[in-house]
Amino acid sequence: MLRRPLLALGVITLLAGVLRLATLDVQSVWLDEGLAIRTVRHGFGSMLGQLDSEQSTPPLYYVLAWVWTRVLGTGVVPLRAFSAVAGTVTVPLLYLAGRHLSVKTGLWAATLGALSPLLFYYAQEARPYALLVLFATAAQIAWQRALDDRRSRDVTWWAVFSVLALLTHYFAVFLFIGQAVVLARRHGPRLVVVPVAVVAAVGASLVPLARAQGGNTSWIGDTPLPNRVAEMAKQFVIGPYGPLGIVLAPIMAALFAAALVRAWRQADRLRRRRLLEIGTAALLAVALPLVLAVTGVEDVFKGRNLVAAWPSAIVLVAAGLETVRASRSGLVVGACLCAGFGVVIAGTLTRPEYGRDDWRGVARGLSASPPGQRRLVLTPRHGAAPLGVYLPSLQPIPRGTAAVSAREVVLVYLRSPHRGPWGPGEDALRAPLPPGSPRASPRGFEFAGRTRTKTYAIYRFRAAAPRIVDIAGLRRAMDDPRADVVALPG
Repeated sequence: MLRRPLLALGVITLLAGVLRLATLDVQSVWLDEGLAIRTVRHGFGSMLGQLDSEQSTPPLYYVLAWVWTRVLGTGVVPLRAFSAVAGTVTVPLLYLAGRHLSVKTGLWAATLGALSPLLFYYAQEARPYALLVLFATAAQIAWQRALDDRRSRDVTWWAVFSVLALLTHYFAVFLFIGQAVVLARRHGPRLVVVPVAVVAAVGASLVPLARAQGGNTSWIGDTPLPNRVAEMAKQFVIGPYGPLGIVLAPIMAALFAAALVRAWRQADRLRRRRLLEIGTAALLAVALPLVLAVTGVEDVFKGRNLVAAWPSAIVLVAAGLETVRASRSGLVVGACLCAGFGVVIAGTLTRPEYGRDDWRGVARGLSASPPGQRRLVLTPRHGAAPLGVYLPSLQPIPRGTAAVSAREVVLVYLRSPHRGPWGPGEDALRAPLPPGSPRASPRGFEFAGRTRTKTYAIYRFRAAAPRIVDIAGLRRAMDDPRADVVALPG
């Protein structure tokens, strides 16, 4: 691999692309993807108008995804393919980021990026995070070069990619701040005046949209901050979901730590300075939003919002995997990391309980109902968006509606994916599977059967003739006052 690094990089990138693209449709879309798909399917102007009410990130991803889907289609696979391509392109960029230290570090960074459960997860999701990592990695490459030579060209590219990252996700500003502090400390503040002014101007232009979207992230604070910090650390090493998390997470964290210690011990003075600069920028990218959350200024600290710092972290880990003749420990640590990554990805793909919410299975279960008149379906909160991806005829019932007519009532429950003991996170948005049948049938309806799988449960109730149904009573029957109510034609 070292004799032909570009050939090795090509093989690693091909592996990353096949892994991401070949399995795009294994899992169902979940809540956030359902909202993103619904947003992108609007006309361009209408799509931009939906960002403040349905999304919590800046517009660049949706603009690019809108153009992409007008060429390839607005289905689940075409839209996810946009993230998969971004995730695949990130792999050679990780090589360039690591190549700043050495060829070995570059190849290890690309390998870890290709197999990382975190990058794999977001590269298969119709959301902005894969694009954010792509721009963050490109910005890091230019920043590292600017640290070495101060060339205005590298500073300019650093500013450009930082702006693109900020237009993709608000949290990119924290990585930029960390990098700006390090660059100013190395070469003086004058070098960063223009980039800081440009990024600040772009950030100021996003403030009205960010304020309008504020209500869409208010749920984050419902989970205790220590749980979210632990969840972030877990996601960095084994991704959001996966089997054996309670065992693998500490093992993988120990391997990460061993690689970091090894990187520091075997580095010379120049290399240590570079490692320290990369680590300082990454640490500030995480610490700044944590400080805002602790002080109560703005609590939106969430693991997935911090993925822009992941490329810096993985370059530091990759630097500790280099092997010299006297010691093969780096190779052993790297092989164990790759094996652990493989276990997580394989488990996520093959075991439904470790994947995304199974709205596709729910849609199939609803389609299997006997034909009849209009059906009312109750789903966990916000379920109308992902379910509507698979059932286009679905008709959401407005929140203020008190009663509607139906002959069949269906209650849908989802099993939340396994996350480990790090707090409920998004699980708070989903009702767990009940142990048996619901406590009581809706008034005027009789129990007509159920469908129960590892990931969802569907309970059906029918009446002899269409009846007026009390919506509040249905929500009480489901034990979920915030449940979505939708109608399906018979």
